Amino acid sequence: MATRSVLCSAAVALAVALLFTTAEGYHMSIKNNLQDRLRIHCWSDRQNLATTFVAPRNYYAFDFPTEKQSSWSCNFSGPGSYSGTFVMWTNRAIPCFSAYSCPWVVDDYGLSLIRHDGYVQHVYHWP
Repeated sequence: MATRSVLCSAAVALAVALLFTTAEGYHMSIKNNLQDRLRIHCWSDRQNLATTFVAPRNYYAFDFPTEKQSSWSCNFSGPGSYSGTFVMWTNRAIPCFSAYSCPWVVDDYGLSLIRHDGYVQHVYHWP
């Protein structure tokens, strides 16, 4: 019975590791918690992603290799004064709370990171 428990624990640990590890190295996700759609344009020192529009309560996500990037920034444009450009990730001082993912939430107050324990850490106010 103890062997079965150890095998189940190992299987769960492997599944969690696979969930947060991407083929590209790191996973960036941005959830729009505003009441209207949000325009997002993200870029790094080596890559420029297409501008996208994210509906309320939906996500924008992408993967990137950390060894080939030094930083990622995103420009946001939403209703009213909800706009600005922010550094979302840097390899010198990774602001994310996970080794594999960077989950952001955009809301009325600005941008926040979701920590691995579920706590939401506010990082940026709207300019």
